[in-house]
Amino acid sequence: MTSEETPACPPVLLLTYRRPDTTRRVLETLRPVRPSQIFFAADAPRSAAEEQACDEVRQLAETIDWPCEVHRRFRETNTGLKDGVNSSIDWFFSQVNAGIILEDDCVPAASFFPFCAELLRRYQDHPSVMQISGNCHDRTPVAESYRFSRYPFIWGWATWAKVWQSHRQSPPIQRNVLKDKLRQHFDSPEERAYWLLCCDCMQRGKFDTWDYDWLFSLFMNDGLAASPQCNLVSNIGFGEGATHTTARENPHANRNTGKLNLPLIHPEKIEPDKKRDLEVATDLYGAFRSARLAHAKLRLTKYLPASAKRRLKKLFGK
Repeated sequence: MTSEETPACPPVLLLTYRRPDTTRRVLETLRPVRPSQIFFAADAPRSAAEEQACDEVRQLAETIDWPCEVHRRFRETNTGLKDGVNSSIDWFFSQVNAGIILEDDCVPAASFFPFCAELLRRYQDHPSVMQISGNCHDRTPVAESYRFSRYPFIWGWATWAKVWQSHRQSPPIQRNVLKDKLRQHFDSPEERAYWLLCCDCMQRGKFDTWDYDWLFSLFMNDGLAASPQCNLVSNIGFGEGATHTTARENPHANRNTGKLNLPLIHPEKIEPDKKRDLEVATDLYGAFRSARLAHAKLRLTKYLPASAKRRLKKLFGK
């Protein structure tokens, strides 16, 4: 692909709920890109107090004023975050072979779209590449346009229908199998222990979100995510109205975005950068060697059986 060529924007799924201001900003970034298909999914209000905001969000589907197929999925009852996102992505990939998923608070840079378009084509038949991410949390940039990671960051991302459908049809995770996979993927015993404990919490129903299932699906299937050289999506949704990202002072809120130059420079090998992955995981999820930080990040211990607490104490100390 030459620098003059701009690949067509893939279909876009927009996941919305009750935040008209942030949803409007995401739509403003789509207007110059002019995707030919937008799938507009909106969950229903949980109470009468949310009805006006949810209605305002749904009305924004009518502001899409370029030639575009707009598909609407407006729920009549509230499904919640986990089931709502999973079922909306199911709906999306029942109609397209590949596409981009944006939440209503994830504002992409212009080069996010050709980045996704090109890599969706390039890796469509490569079994280990399961996701294209718009997020970069690396301390230092790579020389190429992107690298591969074990971590599938989901503040603006893309994948293929066959990958998502395989994930949704996969059997429940067996803890001993996951433990072996973590040993294969991560050199750090602290990193392995952290994710095993997260899996324990997820299987006990303590995480009301969909993305842990997806994360562990990559772990179990030796999957990789392409992570760009610079950050291409900014999460503007921290603070009031957020479900989980409620802290406005979070250092990952409202991060600046950059620009990837075309043509893209592709990595020579399709393999994870373990050093950068460990740095990113340490920065995002807490210092693994500090029990206090690890506990505070996910408040794991109150959900765990005594045997898991003993393992955590043995690993991290008091």
